[in-house]
This record gives sequence, structure tokens and C-alpha cells, in this order.
Amino acid sequence: MKLNLSRRKFIISATSVAPSVFAHAQPMGGGLLSFFANEPQATKPLKSDWKNAGVIDLSNSPYAKLKTVPVRAVTIEDGFWSQRRKTNLSASIPSMHDELLEHGRMDNFLRLEGKSSEPQKGPVYSDSDIYKWAEAVGFQLQVADNPELRKTTDAMIHDVVAIQEPSGYLNTYYNGDRKSLRMQYDTQTTGHELYCIGHMLQGAIAYYRAMGDPTLLDAGIRFVDNFLIPNYGPGANQKAIVSGHPEIEMALIELSRATGDRKYVDLAGYILHGDERVSLKPQQIVYMYCGIPFTSRTKLEGHAVRAMYACCGATDYYLETGDQAYWKTLNVLWNDLTAHQLYVNGGVGARAAGEAFGDQYELPNAQAYGESCAAIGNMMWNWRMLAASGDAKFTDVIERALYNGINSGMSLDGKTYCYRNPLAFDPAGESRDRHLVDGKIRNAWYDTTCCPPNLERTFASLSGYFYSTNADGVYVHLYDNSEMDWHLHDGTRLKVQQKTNYPWSGDVKITVSPTTPKEFVMYVRIPAWSTKNSVTRADCVLHGTFGSVGSWRWDEPCGLYGAAGWGDYGAFRSWFVGWSDGADSSGDDQQVCYGYGAVLPCFDSEAPGESDCGEADSLLCLGESGVCFYAGLDSLQGRLEASADFHLFFWAW
Repeated sequence: MKLNLSRRKFIISATSVAPSVFAHAQPMGGGLLSFFANEPQATKPLKSDWKNAGVIDLSNSPYAKLKTVPVRAVTIEDGFWSQRRKTNLSASIPSMHDELLEHGRMDNFLRLEGKSSEPQKGPVYSDSDIYKWAEAVGFQLQVADNPELRKTTDAMIHDVVAIQEPSGYLNTYYNGDRKSLRMQYDTQTTGHELYCIGHMLQGAIAYYRAMGDPTLLDAGIRFVDNFLIPNYGPGANQKAIVSGHPEIEMALIELSRATGDRKYVDLAGYILHGDERVSLKPQQIVYMYCGIPFTSRTKLEGHAVRAMYACCGATDYYLETGDQAYWKTLNVLWNDLTAHQLYVNGGVGARAAGEAFGDQYELPNAQAYGESCAAIGNMMWNWRMLAASGDAKFTDVIERALYNGINSGMSLDGKTYCYRNPLAFDPAGESRDRHLVDGKIRNAWYDTTCCPPNLERTFASLSGYFYSTNADGVYVHLYDNSEMDWHLHDGTRLKVQQKTNYPWSGDVKITVSPTTPKEFVMYVRIPAWSTKNSVTRADCVLHGTFGSVGSWRWDEPCGLYGAAGWGDYGAFRSWFVGWSDGADSSGDDQQVCYGYGAVLPCFDSEAPGESDCGEADSLLCLGESGVCFYAGLDSLQGRLEASADFHLFFWAW
């Protein structure tokens, strides 16, 4: 049977479509901002199935084509990522806890409790360091309980919530002689109050989904319900909101998913739209990436992390509302990202000045900023775009960023971190970067320490990015030795196991084991870098080759139903060497970019003292044409009676 193919999507491999009995939540009535017309509502009870959420919970998001799989439902076994995650638990999270204490981040809370005489320490956004660390712990505890880590975190949470005021306000910086500055318009643009509470909500939700403990989450809800909503919004008796540093938007929508309360989605929509009562200069609108309707944006600009977080919040808003103006804008911005602003290692943000995007194709190597948080924001945004579309082009970007622009941000021992991730680095040269400490690109601490706990929460939650489900079946996004123990939308339990040496080899063995015979579909991604692919099952070999239009060609009799189940599997492997020699606006022309599958190696110069890579662990060379994306789609269908093996074979040259 011949099947049609489309470029840049998933190959579908395994079984036929099963009717879905999954009930999707419908959009609630009332329209945007309807809740502002009434008195603040009591928060609905938290969802009883709190253990079943993914990195974000899309189980009831009506416009999500893919549903997330819980972090705890996937075990990453020995392979590429396992040691990284073990180090994250044993070294990164504990050492960052000690760094936070040593640099006064908890003293800021203890001082307001009367338990410390230390002065306030750190920038205005210092509270968020504690919350991101707590989120990393929350995801780690979703993977496996750790009584000692739980005890430590519970004590910190107790000290955090102890300083909450009766009004619901909670922030350690705007106290004493700074109290009068709270939520003033100038403060909103630079003061990070809503940024901090956004990270508090995200950390609280992750911890609640790990332990079922709502202590921190209740405090976050009190801030929003008792302080924010009664006083801020579009009403005549309310003051306006500008987020300053986007973050609160996606946190509010995740709060809505955790509680079932629509008002938080509406509040996020109001913030994304902007409020003209706040007078902003053009440069503020560019830099902050907020303050005007999100749907009026036509390109990525300004502070890279702010822009990525704004796009995350806007995509979350689309997933809950289906607003097509948002979806159109999001795709315009994504096209700008991949065509003009994306480094070959998945990093974003070319300029140290303003930690910002540059002009189109402005992608210097040695002066690349590539903040770790920006690469993580890029991954988070593409995860949401993938859920909204089911299109593998978004996974391509996730993989590129994860293996390179994010992975380079933490040392192998898990105790030092890159704030910026240049594509060429000479430790003896001039950095022009304020985050370079004593000539070192990696350091244990930065006073702006957003990146270390951000990396920790990403690695802790990584198992939640491997798979998704929809009414048809299961999507396989990332490859590594792993096992998913979850269920189809009709409740049928199944396990999906991967055996592979990915990314060093594209030989992937996948074993699918439903508990009962079932018809469904396995969607298996073709990596963007792979130009020749095949899938074999039993005596059936499926060959995929890229022609002039990037399509697949399938050989009969593959794709036929197999009533007797699946037989033997075939072997698959991959290799990739790709290069380009384009010129970018920095003058780094006639340079060659080499990659090996998903991994971009760091090249060291032979002469002592002339290392272009140093500790950066990212790619040396970049040309503007260095990123090319390809993918294909088709399906192999059959019936699984019990268990079946199949292999994927990816290679490129």
C-alpha cells in the first residue's frame, strides 16, 4: 500500500488508528477578561490527578494536538543523558543550594521573619533563584522520591511562605524604604515583581505535582487572587499591568491548568495584550518584548530571554483559547527565528549589549552571547509549538538546542555553568562580557544566577520531553535508552522501550508492548539532519530517500496490516557529516560547520594557547546557511497483539 508523504512532519510507524475516548475540555464562556467584571473568585480545588501532569499539563487544553506524558512515566536509562541527570541530582542541585545560601538568597527571607540580621543581598530578581531551584527539585522528586532533598526543600518553602503579607504580597526586595515602589509603573518595567511570582508559581506547581504538597502553591494563589487581581487589570478602579520581563504569562496559564480556574488564562491574555495606560518608550517595547499587543509583533527583537518567554506564554494562550491571531503571529516569529536568528547550536541572542537579538543574520561566533536561559527558552517555546501542531520541525529545534546550546551550559561535574555560550572562545583573548569571571567562561556562581537553576530544572524534567500522545497513539520525539510506562487515551496501558547509542549512532530499537491487543499509531520522528532513512520490521524493509522535494518513497509490501503481531526487527544506524561555508554579518565568512548527527563538536586548535573553544563545548564555526531542516512523514500500520520490536535507521552525508 502506498501512502502519501509530507515534508517536515513525523513518520508514522506501527499500528492503525484507534478511536479516541479522550474528553477534551471546551473553552469556557465569557470571553477575554470576563472575570474582571466581578469580585475576585474563590480558587477552585486543585486537580485530584496531580501526579499525571507533564512538564506542562495539556490534558484538558482544547487546542493541543499532542498531550504531554508525565515526567514520572518515563525512565531514562544508561545512555547519553543518564549520567547528566545523575550528576544533576547528586552534584548540581545540592551545590546550587549551598551557593544560594552562601550568597544570601535565603537570608533575604529570614531577615523578614526576624531570623537574620543580614541586609538584603542580590539584584531585584533574587527571589526567583530560590523558586527555579525549587522547580528543579520538584521535577526531580517527580522522577523519584528523595527524603533528604524533600526535607531541605520543605524547610525552605516554610521560610518563604512565612513572610507573605495578609494582602497576599510576597517579595523580599520591595520592603522597608522600597515598599512605596511596589508595582509602580516604573517598577513594573524593571523590578521583576511579576517575574519572581511567575517563577514561584512554576516552582510551586512542579513541587505540588511531585509531592501533593500545596504549601507554596497556596501562597502563589493568594498573591494572584488577593493582591494582583483585585488591584490590577483593565477596570476603571484597577491599575494597569506590564510584565516587564515576560514569565508571569505562562505561569498563570499553568496555574489555570492546575486549578481549572479560567480567570488565570484571562489575566495572562490581558497582560499579553498590553495596556495603553502604561506609557512606554519604543526602546522599552523592543527590549522588554511586552507592553503592546503580542499579535502586533512581526519579528524577534530585544532581550532574547524575554522574547522567548513571551512566545511561550503566547503559545500557552493559544493552546487554551485557539485564538488564530496568536497562532499566525507565533508562526511568523518562528520563521524569523529559524531563518534569521538561530545559531547552529540552537542558541539565540547574538548581542551582549542588552542580551539581545541582533539584526537578521547577525550571528557572530566569538562574540555570540547565546545565554543559557535563552536556549532553554527556545526549547520551551518549541515544545509548546510542537504540542499545538504535531510538526517535527519544532522537535528539530528542541534537539539542536538541547544537545548543544543547553548542554554546553553546565560542566560535566555539574558544579560550574556558562551564562553565555559563544561559538568560539579564547581564554587568553578579550571577552567584552560582564559575565566572564577571572577569564573563565564557566563559573559556580553569578550574581545574576538565573542560568544555573534553569539548567537544573531542564535536566530534571527531561524525561517529560521524550514522548507525547494523541487520540491516534504515541509520538516519539527524542532518542535515548528509555522506557515509557503510560497509557493511550482510551486507558490501554503500554510500554515503549528504546535501545540505542544515540546520538553517536542512529541505530534505534523500539519495543512497543501494550497490555492488551490494540490498534494505534506510533509516530516516529525523522531527525532533521538525516538525509537517508529506513525502517524494518520482520522481513519488511522501508526505505526513505530524499528527492528534489524531500519526500519519502516506500517499498511494498510494507505498511500492510499484520494480524499475527510483529516479528523480528532489523538493524538501523546513522551517521552525519554536514557542512556549510556561508558568511555572517560579523565577518566570520568562509568557515566550515561540521556536525555529527544531533551533536555539534567543539574543535580545538592544535597550537597550545590558541584554543578557539576552551571550555565552551560548543561549535567553533558558523555560516549563515549552516542550519538546514528536513523531515518526512508516512506510516507503517498493523495490529499489536502483545509486543513488537522495530528499529529506526537514520544516516546522512
